[in-house]
Amino acid sequence: MEIKKYITLKHLFIDYKKMIDLKFYPDKLIQALVKELPNPRWNTKFNMVYIPSMINHTKT
Repeated sequence: MEIKKYITLKHLFIDYKKMIDLKFYPDKLIQALVKELPNPRWNTKFNMVYIPSMINHTKT
């Protein structure tokens, strides 16, 4: 049986800043990929990894 690996993304605000929460089961491959993301951080209060949201919702 093959175990599927996935990351669930969730929008959130931390200190009034847009962030993206990354939920996943610990795995060496996924953890290595997450470390390659821009500025991944660990939130001890919620036990989650998050990164700054880079989505710009301005109309042009």
